[in-house]
Amino acid sequence: MFPQYQDIVFEELKKVFPDVEHFEVEYADLQKLEYLDRVLNETLRIIPPVPTVSRDLIEVIRLSNNVLVPKGVSFVVDIFHIHRNKEYWGPNAETFNPDNFLADNVRGRHPYAFLPFSKGRRNCIGWKYALLLSKIALAKILRNYRISTDFRYEDLVFIDGVITKLRKSPLLRFQRRTSK
Repeated sequence: MFPQYQDIVFEELKKVFPDVEHFEVEYADLQKLEYLDRVLNETLRIIPPVPTVSRDLIEVIRLSNNVLVPKGVSFVVDIFHIHRNKEYWGPNAETFNPDNFLADNVRGRHPYAFLPFSKGRRNCIGWKYALLLSKIALAKILRNYRISTDFRYEDLVFIDGVITKLRKSPLLRFQRRTSK
């Protein structure tokens, strides 16, 4: 949906992995893929794997607006809408923008504005593994294929549920890259 960002990722991948097709991805290589990391984080912001999480409060908490929430209440955190909150993400919070994850932008943002795997003691136990595998898969695929679709970002319709789902999944085209 955003070929301009895919092109930047491809250029970064060519620098880190100059050999096309069969290459090994080492942990140190993944640390060099800063733009890929930003694109992946922005994707997780726009389409979080789990749109909400719930917690049973074990103590009274005070919200930022000074409302007291009593112990024992089930509390739902709406990750999907936090990731689109203009207070944290600016006036274009609905727009796909990898620059949201530039170091200066991350530093100035509330630490709980980005929760793709929840946060705190009850966050996803496999989040680091999931990110590593995603980066490896994306590096292997995007280094060798250009992915395109006719589906428009504006036409994504999300369905409420335990996991994030789309009403209609975009069809993708994979075109083998000929340039080295």
